[in-house]
Amino acid sequence: MLLSPLPQDETGRKQDFTLTETSFHPFLLQLVLKTAIALRAYFQSTVYLHRMFLSRLTVTLALLFLTLVPQCASGLTARTAEAETIISGFHRPTDILPATDGIVQSDDSLYNAIAMRVDSVLTRLYDPRATVSVDIADAVTGQRLYRSGAVRSLRPASCQKVLTTWSAIAMLGSHYLFHTRLYADSIPTDTLLRCNLYVRGEMDPLFSRADVKVFVDTLLARGIRTIEGDIVFDDSYKDEHRLGEGWCWDDNNPVLTPLLCDGRDILPQTLCEELSRAGISLRGALRIGYVPSHADLLCDRTHPLTAVLTPMMKNSINLYAESVFYALGRLGGRRSTALEAAAVIERQIKKLNLHPADYRIADGCGLSLYNYASAELLCTVLVSAWNDDEQRRVLFPTLPIAGVDGTLARRMRHSTARGKVHAKTGTLTGVSNLSGYATTADGRTLAFSLFCSGFLSDTEFHHLQDMLCEVMTAP
Repeated sequence: MLLSPLPQDETGRKQDFTLTETSFHPFLLQLVLKTAIALRAYFQSTVYLHRMFLSRLTVTLALLFLTLVPQCASGLTARTAEAETIISGFHRPTDILPATDGIVQSDDSLYNAIAMRVDSVLTRLYDPRATVSVDIADAVTGQRLYRSGAVRSLRPASCQKVLTTWSAIAMLGSHYLFHTRLYADSIPTDTLLRCNLYVRGEMDPLFSRADVKVFVDTLLARGIRTIEGDIVFDDSYKDEHRLGEGWCWDDNNPVLTPLLCDGRDILPQTLCEELSRAGISLRGALRIGYVPSHADLLCDRTHPLTAVLTPMMKNSINLYAESVFYALGRLGGRRSTALEAAAVIERQIKKLNLHPADYRIADGCGLSLYNYASAELLCTVLVSAWNDDEQRRVLFPTLPIAGVDGTLARRMRHSTARGKVHAKTGTLTGVSNLSGYATTADGRTLAFSLFCSGFLSDTEFHHLQDMLCEVMTAP
C-alpha cells in the first residue's frame, strides 16, 4: 500500500490527512530518487543544459521534501546520501563556458547590436522542421555574444576537419612530413638487382606519379636495369580497414590505404608502369609484406603537413583529412587506428575543460554518421586556436573565404560578409554547418559555429547561415 489509511476518531469519522514518517514522505522521496536515477540514465549522453536543469531540479525537490518534513530527516540520511551520489553523476557546469541561451548582454554596444540582429534573424527564419545551434564569441576573450542550443550534440559533417586540423597542428606540429620510402635488401652495385625492393607508404595524400618517377630515376642513377627479386609493398602503417566507421556504402568514399598514389590505391601498378617506361625489367612478383630491419634506404619522398591542410580545408578533401587523422593515430608508435586517432583528439578536447564523453570522434573528415559534436565545441576550439600563435598562423589561412575561394567561393559574394568571413563548411544530407571567424565592422574578430540540420534543401541552410554572417559583419 502506497499511502497509510486515514485514521478514524471514536465516532468512525476519518480525520484530516496528516503527513507521517510512516506514510507519505518515504514514498515521495523514493519517487524523487527513482526519477533521478531514470533521468540520469536517459540524459547521460545529452547536452549540458539538460543536465544542469535536471540536476538542479532534483536537488531542489529533495531539499524541499526534507525541509517540509524535518521529522523525517534523521531517518532518511542514507537516502539523502544516495540522492547525492545520483546527482553527482550529472556533469557540473562549473568547468565549462556559460550555457546561457540567447543574447548575452555586455557593455559593448556593437556586440549587443550583433547579438540582437542574430536573434532577429533566427526568429524570422525559424522553421520547426530544423534544428539550429549557434555559438558566437569574441575570438580574443572568449566572451559569448550569442548562444542558442550551443551544447546540442549534432553531426559536424566536414566541420570535423577543423577538429582534425587543430589537433594536428598541436600534436604533429606544422613542420610534420608525410613519407613514402623506397628500400632494398642491400645497396645495388651493378645493373642486376638480385635482392628485393621495398616500398613503405605512410598514407601521403600528395604522393603522385611524379614521385614514383623519382623512385625509378633513383634506380636508373645506380645503373639498375633488371630487378631479379620481388617488390614488396609495406602497408603496416595503419590498420586493414579501407573505409571509415559509419561511412555510407553508396557514397564516393576515399580508400584508406597507406600506399597512395595520386589519391588512389594504385601505387603498385603505377610503379610497374614507370619501371617499364624506363626500360627496367621486373622478374620477381609484386606482393604485400614488411620492410626488414636490415634494409637500406634508397629514396625518401616527403610532403609537408601544411601543403595538405590548405586544400583539405579550402576544398574539403576527405582523403586528405583521413591522412592527417591517421597520422595522429600513429603518435603512439603503433599501427595507426581510428580509435588511436580519436583518443588524441579527445585528449585535446579535454584541455579545453570540455568533456570528451559528450562527443563522438569516428573519423577525421566528417563523413561518418557516428560523429557527434556541438557548436560550443567548435566555437571553443576556434577561440583557443585564435589565441595560439602557431594555430592562428597555420589554421586561419586554410579556411575558405566568403565570396572568394574554396567551398565559400559562390556564397556571400554581394554582402558585407564577402572577404570578412573565413569558415569551414560542413555538408551531409540534411546537415549544413559553418564554423570559423568573422571580422566585425570595427575590425574585431568573432569566432562562431552554426550547426543546422533538418532542412532537405541546401538553399535553406545557406540562406540562414549567410544572413547570420552578414549581420555579424555589418556596421
